[in-house]
Amino acid sequence: MPDAVVDGGIECARAGNLPPLDAPGAVTLLLAGTEALDAAGLEAFERLLAPEERQRWRGFASSDAALQFLVGRGVLRTSLSAYAEVAPDRWRFAFGAHGKPRVAAPRVGRPLRFNLSHTRGLVALAICDGFDVGIDVEDTSRPLEVAELAPLTLSPREWAAIERLAPAERSLRFYELWTLKEAYVKALGAGLSLALPEAAFEPHGGSFRLAPALEGAAAWTVWTTRPTDRHTLAVAAQVASLAVTIVRLG
Repeated sequence: MPDAVVDGGIECARAGNLPPLDAPGAVTLLLAGTEALDAAGLEAFERLLAPEERQRWRGFASSDAALQFLVGRGVLRTSLSAYAEVAPDRWRFAFGAHGKPRVAAPRVGRPLRFNLSHTRGLVALAICDGFDVGIDVEDTSRPLEVAELAPLTLSPREWAAIERLAPAERSLRFYELWTLKEAYVKALGAGLSLALPEAAFEPHGGSFRLAPALEGAAAWTVWTTRPTDRHTLAVAAQVASLAVTIVRLG
């Protein structure tokens, strides 16, 4: 469960009224439904885009993918500005060797970190201060063939545990594990250099943990939630504990 849930709307971020990040392991998790913004809101986000972002946004063949990108970048820029005295359109981003984004400019007086994920219907952004974080959100209503995807995604032990579940429960458990793995890999900044079956998870205390056999597993904390009835989400960070506050932007 999150430490708190705030239903503030996008104006909450624009006004700088986001939760503080001073507690150990504090993460602000911002959720925005892609259908919630009206035309004026989308136009406002469009005006914030850097030239390279605008070019990428216009290049999407799928209107849904373009919408997710626009809302994601708009929420990111607006929310970062709630934590630093920087206009939303001034942020510039750089990417690591495996695509992990970070703030490149301007310099601010705190080590803000973020990670962004989006899927059909929902954008999710995690912001923290001083440690790397990974996030993934998936639309669980999307049909999939678990048996076909398992060899590419799951460890043998994870797949064996899923096979013991009732058929109706297998798809959701697969999505839970998938988001955990993606969040962990994104926190590491490892990209495709780490095969997903290597990042094994197991149930623990009503949630999940990295399999203890994985090197450094004890230093990691993961957190999961179902933000809507058709989405599952995971956050991962190399910290002793996570204090997550959800802010619903619409």
